[in-house]
This record gives sequence, structure tokens and C-alpha cells, in this order.
Amino acid sequence: MDNDIWKRLGPYTSRLDIDESENIEKTWEDISKLVDLPVETVKKAIEPIKELFVILDHTRTAFIIIQDGGLPSNAGGGANLRNIIRRVFAIMKKNGWWEKIGHL
Repeated sequence: MDNDIWKRLGPYTSRLDIDESENIEKTWEDISKLVDLPVETVKKAIEPIKELFVILDHTRTAFIIIQDGGLPSNAGGGANLRNIIRRVFAIMKKNGWWEKIGHL
């Protein structure tokens, strides 16, 4: 991760709340102008952090479901749990994070 990019992006990342932005693509463009970087560079810098937050949120959700007695299955809420876990694994595999923690 490039710390220079994050020093420039840091003050503006709160603008990327999808629920608060009326036009997220325009918000990306505005931020890229403010930090004087191409939109794709800004998006590429944000992507791994976004995916870490997805993993954290999904893992927390899975733990709560399991603590409440849910189990992964092929139907109903169990299927939702299974899909949550699979998404976490897919993101970790895509980013090569399994290898970094010594698995797979």
C-alpha cells in the first residue's frame, strides 16, 4: 500500500459513504481531482481496505449467526450463512491473503 496516496486520500474517504452520496461516480471524480490522481488509481488504493472491512463485517455476522445456533446449509438462513462464509473465502483468495496467513 502506498502511504503517500493514503496521506492524500485520508481526509476525503468519509465522502465515499454510498448511502450519503447522491452520485458515487461523481464523488470518486471529485476526490480524484482533490488529490490530483486518476480515478482508477484512487479506486485501486481504496479497494483492499474496502475488502478488509467486508471480511470483518461478514465474519462478525457469521459468528453471531453461529452463536445463535445457525449452521451453514443448502436452505434458508443456513444458505445465507454459507454464502457469507464463501464470500469471505473468495475475497481472501482473490487478494492472496490465505497465502499470507499460511493457509492454502
